[in-house]
Order: sequence, then structure tokens, then C-alpha cells
Amino acid sequence: KVIRVSYRYRKTNILRSYDLHPCGLLYGHRHYLVASRTPAGMPKYFILGRIEKAEILPFAAIQPAGFSLPRHVERSFGLWQEDPIDVHWRFSADVADEAAEFIFHPTQHMTRAADGTLDVQFRAGGVAEMDWHLYTWGEDVKLIKPTPKEWRRLVRKSRERTRTGAAA
Repeated sequence: KVIRVSYRYRKTNILRSYDLHPCGLLYGHRHYLVASRTPAGMPKYFILGRIEKAEILPFAAIQPAGFSLPRHVERSFGLWQEDPIDVHWRFSADVADEAAEFIFHPTQHMTRAADGTLDVQFRAGGVAEMDWHLYTWGEDVKLIKPTPKEWRRLVRKSRERTRTGAAA
């Protein structure tokens, strides 16, 4: 069903009302409603905690043709929709047990080496968000793929797209 929400924007504190066509929910460090503002429109993300009021309307929600929330999520790391890249991270033996508890991406594959390190591989877009996440692990994670030099180039490109609002 279509839902009408009162949504307060985080940066401006402006409250707006939208009729939304829900596509699903994403749970992570923040929880999101994935929905479009128009029938069959491109889905956007709405922070659940920013929805102040919601009401179910008597109309059928219309999702974009062929939309699949799992496929949509597999294209991204966190929320960022970019062309996916192959990623390979190696976590030190000191944090391998902790890293093994994480679901970094739905397509991830983990391998434990004899030296105790943990390799995590997946394919996703969202380089700027991945970079932030890697930063939180400090020296305990190493980039295997892309190479550190390629990674810096991808991060610059991703951040530039984010600043300009350009679509991937």
C-alpha cells in the first residue's frame, strides 16, 4: 500500500509530507525505508527515525518494473549505488574473530588463513562508504584488491560524484 509520511530532514530540520511507494526496509547502523515518491519511480532512502507520522493509504504501491531489493542491495555497500567493483580485504589475526562476525556485504566470501588472518571478498559499489568503514579498522585491515593506489583513485572519484550529486 502507499503510505503518507511526515519526514523531517536531518540537515535542515524541515518537515515534509510524502506519499511513498514502499519497496522494503534496510537495517544496519541506521534503519531505512526504501521507497519511491512516484509510482514506479526510482527508490530513495528514508531514515526510519526521521519519519514522525505515517498513515496507510487505500492505494496499491507500484514498484519500478523488475525491482528487486536483494539485487539493489547487492550493488551497493551501505546506501551508495555505484558500479560494483571486486573487493578483497585482509584482516589481521588480532581482529579476525571480530571481523568474522560482520556481514560486510550479502555476497561476501570469507577465508581464514593458517596465520590467523581473515580474507573477505565481495563485489559492490559504494567506495566512499567502504573507505569510511575501512578507516574504523585502522591498521588491522589491508587492501588486497583494488590496490591501494587504485583505491585512492576510486575514493576520489566516488567523493566527487557525491559532492556533485552525479548518478553512477
